[in-house]
Amino acid sequence: MQYSKSFFSIVTLLSVPLISACNEVAQIQTQSKYLNATLKPGVGFGDINLRSTSLREITAQLGRNYKRNVRGFTESKCVDGVCTSGQLDVITLNYKSQGFQFVFEQRVNQLQREGALPLKEIRVNCIKDNCPYKGKTEEGIGLGDTRKQIKEAYGNPKRSPTNTWQWSYPKKGISFEIDKTYGDPVRDSDRIKTIVISKDLR
Repeated sequence: MQYSKSFFSIVTLLSVPLISACNEVAQIQTQSKYLNATLKPGVGFGDINLRSTSLREITAQLGRNYKRNVRGFTESKCVDGVCTSGQLDVITLNYKSQGFQFVFEQRVNQLQREGALPLKEIRVNCIKDNCPYKGKTEEGIGLGDTRKQIKEAYGNPKRSPTNTWQWSYPKKGISFEIDKTYGDPVRDSDRIKTIVISKDLR
């Protein structure tokens, strides 16, 4: 049986939206997987790992529906009394609908393409009253949990719990940002609005 060129053109036109729809479904399924993955302090979550997962790999897994933000800083270093400075760009990919932010660093003198930059920090956030991420840390702490639960799982934070909105555990590679207005008293019932996973917490 022979088919005309117009027949094949119609088949091609019909297949394009189908392929696009399949890709979109696959990305939604991938995103859902991460929304329930266990957060590993100082490491990452799911198959996303600090220092080894690149910017290109993040966009391949989660798609391109993100907002890109770049902030420039001057980085200074002193070695044996000799000080130098250089430009450092912090690049953030914000997947707002999932509550994910992935942070990368690029130095001006770095001969590395942006897509190859390794992941430096992962942030999972609540969006107003909605917390899309439903997973937990390895110690069982998730978004919306309380200061009391953090302390029971991790002990006392680096900073005094009486005067900060951020509870940080640098040696563990995790910190928690609390839903608290500046000046409000600190309560055990204050809840987590952001969890930060990094190897370089201070």
